[in-house]
Amino acid sequence: MRTPVCLLAVALPLIVSLGTAKAMDVPDSAQRARLQESIGHLGSVQILGAGRATLLLKPVVRDDGLHMREPYRAPRLALVEIGDVPKPPPPPDFVPWSAIEAVQVKRSMNPGSMARGFVIGGLLGALVSMPFVQALGRADVPRAPAISFFAVPGAAVGVVFGAGIQHWETVYPAPASGSP
Repeated sequence: MRTPVCLLAVALPLIVSLGTAKAMDVPDSAQRARLQESIGHLGSVQILGAGRATLLLKPVVRDDGLHMREPYRAPRLALVEIGDVPKPPPPPDFVPWSAIEAVQVKRSMNPGSMARGFVIGGLLGALVSMPFVQALGRADVPRAPAISFFAVPGAAVGVVFGAGIQHWETVYPAPASGSP
């Protein structure tokens, strides 16, 4: 009987300190306003916490956590259904601050993705042009215009695809000023 009581006496301060640590993680009104500003009227945010990611649709920031702005409406049925397809469970409509470690939003038009698309598209365009340059094979025909004829459009297409790549950017907790 003494062992469980001793273990409880030792573990009780730890449990209480964990509970107070979660209570201190609730952002103040200025942090909540900045978070709502960075979320804006996005269709969804990704919430990281408890070792998993949760997607919250149409989020709004409140004192007790993040809520859905309006009730969830399941997508309409398909015109033709084949078989018995199970419906996915509805997404959560509320996530308390105690379950939130980070909030991420989708961003596109990332300059890094655009630059990678430019390089990859240009290289692929140059590779595609190689058989045509080899077919020319004459010494009096300059090869640079033939290569650039494919490389430049390839680079342009790469920039367009790179601009469309979306990535998750953490907006809460606010990233340090020195980090990207």
